[in-house]
Amino acid sequence: MARAASADQLGEIARRHSPRVEIEPDPDRAMDLAARRAGPRGRVLVAGSIYLVGRVRGRLTGETGP
Repeated sequence: MARAASADQLGEIARRHSPRVEIEPDPDRAMDLAARRAGPRGRVLVAGSIYLVGRVRGRLTGETGP
């Protein structure tokens, strides 16, 4: 999307608050990485556009869309 910030831009903003930021622009790979880092008892928070959240939700529920 033309108005969207890049993963690198968002990463730089996030690093102002935490040095432990990793940038992974691919949502599927990002979810895999986050799940591994969180471990079996951890949690992963997904925030972003409705498109991103929908994609992640579909992955978690097995739904492919309308």
